[in-house]
Amino acid sequence: MLDLDSPDPDVGAPLDPLRLRDVHLPLWVVALVAIGCVVIAVALTRAWDENRSRREQQAVVNLIVSVPQDVRMSGGGNEPIAGYNGRLQVVNAGPLPVTVEAVSSFSDGIRVNRNGGAGGAVTVPSGAVRQVDIGVGLVCREWDREQPIELAVDVTTADGNHHRQASSVNIQGTPWLEALVSACPPDL
Repeated sequence: MLDLDSPDPDVGAPLDPLRLRDVHLPLWVVALVAIGCVVIAVALTRAWDENRSRREQQAVVNLIVSVPQDVRMSGGGNEPIAGYNGRLQVVNAGPLPVTVEAVSSFSDGIRVNRNGGAGGAVTVPSGAVRQVDIGVGLVCREWDREQPIELAVDVTTADGNHHRQASSVNIQGTPWLEALVSACPPDL
């Protein structure tokens, strides 16, 4: 018989570790919880790794810029300043399509300009080659014909991020060199 008027001696007393041993969980429940924790940890790690690699891949812009051999320059002038229209060849070796917004040079004596508004931006799919119309201004006394032209290519990737890539373009043995040397002979 239970006496409800007398206080229970176990209420408020510290837990006895020996009594906790009497609580038995089936082994399959413990194993199931452990396996579930491992599966969740592996799935989260894989998801984080995939997300990180996708972000790293999208951040890569790899362009190869060169002077096409089959395109001549038009324009002209004479010393000290000449202006030409020409084309650059852009190869997209990166994982995402890019849109070439602008091209500019920072080489002494030669200025290359491409404004996306003039002829429209040029989209270059991944693995593709496109030609970009540009304008070239030449100051004969400052131009070093032996040096490559240093360019900055501004692009927008398919995910909307803007990037600027520096590229060095060698014009030796190209139609550009022929046209530019005719405006600025080596003896100037």
